[in-house]
Amino acid sequence: MIRLMCLMLIAALCMGSRAEEVVANAANKAPEGHAHSAHEGPAPAHEGGYDPFGWSTDTFVWSFVVFGLLVGTLWSTAWPKIAKALDDRENLIREGVESAHKAREEAARAQAQFEARLREASDQARQILDEARRDGQALRERMVSDTKEEIAAERERMQREMRSATDQALQEIMHKAATLAVEVARKALREQLTPDLQASIQKSAVDELKCQSGSFSAN
Repeated sequence: MIRLMCLMLIAALCMGSRAEEVVANAANKAPEGHAHSAHEGPAPAHEGGYDPFGWSTDTFVWSFVVFGLLVGTLWSTAWPKIAKALDDRENLIREGVESAHKAREEAARAQAQFEARLREASDQARQILDEARRDGQALRERMVSDTKEEIAAERERMQREMRSATDQALQEIMHKAATLAVEVARKALREQLTPDLQASIQKSAVDELKCQSGSFSAN
């Protein structure tokens, strides 16, 4: 605004000086002006031409009037538009700055949220891995325990079967031994046994018992 007023003032001064020059030229061309110049001698140097740096009250007055008119005209017509354009530009710049500030804040907020979610996802992944590791260890321990229990149960079952088979075999042996003893006694009662014959019968019974025991072991 100050620059515009300075330009207007310079323009008004130039216009006032130009008007004074026109008036001076018209006065010099008048007949009475020529006569007055002939009687009084040579005129000053500035009267023969235009002096842009010369001082004149008329020039100042006219310049001030023209400047006032220009300022009034611009103030009533152009200045509202200029002020509105400046206000619009200021508002646009302010909105741009605010938008940039908001965008920067939103970007920082989004980055913080992303980092928080990334940390949360990392923690969850670590927890999942820890749980999977614990579950795997527990599964291995359970499988080992189940296998040991199965082996122990199978060993106990085999031992029971072996004891049962042994008991059954012993019972059969005892039964056969008793039967054989009865037969031997029966033969002894039927016959008159001599010592040699008795020893032979006993030897035969023992051999038969050994034979039956060997066949059971083979089975």
